[in-house]
Amino acid sequence: MGSAVILMIVGLIVSSAPAGETIRIWTRCEVARELALKHVPEEQIGDWLCIAEQGAAYNGSAVNLRFKQFGGSGYYGLFQIIDRYACAKYGSICVVRVQAYFKRKRAKAKKANLVLAPSGKVYERCELATELRDRHRMPIEQIATWVCIAYHESRFNTSAEGRLNADGSGDHGLFQISDIYWCSTDANRPGKACRVTCDAMKDNDITDDVRCIRTIYEEHQRISGNGFNAWTVYKPYCVGREASFMHNCFEQDERFPTTPNKPRPGIVAPTAPAKKLHSTDVGKVYDRCELANDLLHKFHMPKEQVATWVCIAYHESRFNTSAEGRLNADGSGDHGLFQISDIYWCSPPGNGWACGVSCDALKDSDITDDVRCVRTIFDEHQRISGDGFNAWSVYKPYCQGRSSSFVRGCFGEEDEQQPQQHPVTVPRPAITAPTSVPRPRSSPGKVFDRCELAQELHLRQGLPLDQTANWLCIAKYQSNFNTSAIGY
Repeated sequence: MGSAVILMIVGLIVSSAPAGETIRIWTRCEVARELALKHVPEEQIGDWLCIAEQGAAYNGSAVNLRFKQFGGSGYYGLFQIIDRYACAKYGSICVVRVQAYFKRKRAKAKKANLVLAPSGKVYERCELATELRDRHRMPIEQIATWVCIAYHESRFNTSAEGRLNADGSGDHGLFQISDIYWCSTDANRPGKACRVTCDAMKDNDITDDVRCIRTIYEEHQRISGNGFNAWTVYKPYCVGREASFMHNCFEQDERFPTTPNKPRPGIVAPTAPAKKLHSTDVGKVYDRCELANDLLHKFHMPKEQVATWVCIAYHESRFNTSAEGRLNADGSGDHGLFQISDIYWCSPPGNGWACGVSCDALKDSDITDDVRCVRTIFDEHQRISGDGFNAWSVYKPYCQGRSSSFVRGCFGEEDEQQPQQHPVTVPRPAITAPTSVPRPRSSPGKVFDRCELAQELHLRQGLPLDQTANWLCIAKYQSNFNTSAIGY
């Protein structure tokens, strides 16, 4: 309707200048009557009269060129039409140009009406929690937080569109996903990090939304250690308060998906029966050369790496496959012969994280899982830093460039070429459970001479010389060098 009115008015202006007449001053009623004859809607005539009076004082030949000198436009005629859409020649209007402009506008509006996005949906709290669990297989421990974020971002409205942010970006959909990084505002070209259009975030199907928030979560988990930090509402509104957003949504025995679905890899039980740990399988304490030969011949580790692996195993666990490290500052624990962290690599419940193995499986006497996992860790850190051994904190201070002694005498051919100053034996850890039954003592004990004990500790047991004096002092005042001493 608007474009038709403009064309009528343009026609009015053209017809208002008879041949030979350069100026035409209209009266208010003449313009009103002419507009009515041109079928302009009656409710609009008053507005057009106001425009004609204020813009041109009813002068059909009025010209306003005051902005031309600054590179602006000129305004012509009764309704002061801009020359951006009209011919600049005084006294006439190029109807074709105006008509073409409004034809394009009309076609664009028609196209926009045809591609309107499907209407969105406003979720109910428990409805959203159930869909995230059953349809989209979100981890149960995250669902309350996602529901909290959806409430504070969009009030559960999938078609929500946030106001422009300070950087000019907009937020879209149930989780208010930003178009500056994640979704594309071009409806015909899905793009940016989530490979999706922002319009797809505002329909009633949240499949695209969930796929995108997984991408955002994983990226921010890598950057900050907590993927939820990507949403500004998380810390002030959801941390420590999210449980109420899933309250009474699931029965106690229905906290896990009830619909048949293929399980996600990494957080499910294996299809084959799980290997049960026998009560006697409490781990094993390797001998130095035994571990070196297993790594080389059984697990086919590169020979040039074996000494470093043995060094790492010694400094991490004292060759004890059942070792369990104390909690680190970030709350994670370390497990097994190579002290593999459960924050990235092994999973305390089930088989998960990057190695696809439970942490308990790393603490038995079979180190097959351990070796497979350390290969994964090594490859990842080789890619990141150029040296896969950097994943272990003991590597640089204790093993880099000084690990060759840990395989000395272990492979035979080198033994003949290298003279041995004394037998090299790495001490066992002080508190480990031996896997074999200890031999009964053949004598009630022994009282060492001071120098005899020093030689035993340094030469036979391989203790560093700078520690030997301290151990002698401890042995003197604790037992007076008596191996059978019993404290009160």
